[in-house]
Amino acid sequence: MRALGTPRSTLPALALSLAVVSAALPVQAATATPEEPATADSAPSLSERLERAGSIALDLSVVRVLSLGQLVVGTAYFVALSPLSLPGWRLDESWEHFVLTPFDYTFRRELGRL
Repeated sequence: MRALGTPRSTLPALALSLAVVSAALPVQAATATPEEPATADSAPSLSERLERAGSIALDLSVVRVLSLGQLVVGTAYFVALSPLSLPGWRLDESWEHFVLTPFDYTFRRELGRL
């Protein structure tokens, strides 16, 4: 049995963390010339960038995983409860509540927007 925290197991986690943080950092504008340096107002501060990176990391590691689980459970509920919704013709409401809303929250929401 391999011990946790070995370099082999922490390398993918470190690479993912680095990718998330680097994705949150802005790229310098290509239009900035030595005569016209980029202004401080146009670029977010370091604390804003770190806050954004933290919210993206939290979103990827916790919130998206939980909302994916909510989507799976909601889909199972929809399949199980659809015969009960059929007599009242409420399938569209059940679909929206149990499947569509979790799907939108999991896959269509902007990354880092909690």
